[in-house]
Amino acid sequence: MSPERAFPGLAAFDQLATMVALVDAHGHCHAANSALENTLGVSRRSLQRSNVFDWLADPTALRDNVEMVAGNQVATSRFDAQLHRPPGGDLPVHVIVSQSDTAECVLVEMIEIE
Repeated sequence: MSPERAFPGLAAFDQLATMVALVDAHGHCHAANSALENTLGVSRRSLQRSNVFDWLADPTALRDNVEMVAGNQVATSRFDAQLHRPPGGDLPVHVIVSQSDTAECVLVEMIEIE
């Protein structure tokens, strides 16, 4: 099933300037918006075949926060991280992990720190 069918309203994420991905508790990317695609220079289809934990220089905080949000221990969490951007080097980002409308996925939003 396509991400658009599995997650209605996904097209609205493309209107955001922030980088957004829907991921499961294991970090598998089910959907990504155009801002994330453009920032990483990687196609959306490639992002959907990847693991979000591989996108950060140190995935520990993301892994822990995705696990807590997916397990309903917290509704939202925030932290700062370094997003890998080949070949441009790492990009400092503020990461927000939130619950989504679907039980199997959480929303990972990244905002560039300027």
